[in-house]
Amino acid sequence: MLQTGVPCDISITNIVTECAGDGFYTIRFTVVNTGDGTNWTGTVAGMPANGTYGITYTSTQIAVGTAPTGASVYQDTQDGGCTATRSVTVPTDCESCRLPLP
Repeated sequence: MLQTGVPCDISITNIVTECAGDGFYTIRFTVVNTGDGTNWTGTVAGMPANGTYGITYTSTQIAVGTAPTGASVYQDTQDGGCTATRSVTVPTDCESCRLPLP
């Protein structure tokens, strides 16, 4: 566990979905942290994901309506006790792809 500096505080912002065509969609979001860590891990539509804080993450070719819905947990790679949970609603069709997510 990381024990120096500012306590970790992760949040997930700027979530955008777009239809990629042929029954697939793309999701983009940014994970930010006000603590010491520089990288995060998590899940996107049930698949493992990772990235750098403040850099937009993009996941493509996710099948519309087939991935699980529910909470995704994001964890600081340096401090396993530093986590954030964000609900992700998977579009059921391309008409709902462009709706803002909660």
